[in-house]
Amino acid sequence: MDRDQVLAIIDQAYAARQANDEEALGQIWAEDATFELAGETSLLENFPGSTGPEAGKPAVEALMRLVAMSNVTRLNAVVEGNKAATLSSATVSFAGRPSFETLLYDLWEINEAGRVRSLQQFADTARVVHEMRALKEI
Repeated sequence: MDRDQVLAIIDQAYAARQANDEEALGQIWAEDATFELAGETSLLENFPGSTGPEAGKPAVEALMRLVAMSNVTRLNAVVEGNKAATLSSATVSFAGRPSFETLLYDLWEINEAGRVRSLQQFADTARVVHEMRALKEI
């Protein structure tokens, strides 16, 4: 798998994520895929993927119900074989709250069939905590 193929799969995943298209995501995620949001688990308050690697498709579907995402723009990428590290900017909104710009650093692994095997995402943990606490106050 070459660089362009790996990045095309990642682009498809983010396009499906932004469209909240669970069916399209189902085509992209491998059956045994995992998702993990990196950060201190005690601060992330049961945020999808915050307790370590979880089943990828259900974790991302839960995340889609909680966080709307748009305007994802890849700023940089390093691809080595079937693995990629990407830095992207995105606009996100937690459960209808005001949207904000953020950066996402993702570590991807793609399997031989061209499906996502794993995604470890590094986000602004402080902002995630702030948004989750604000949701509790509503």
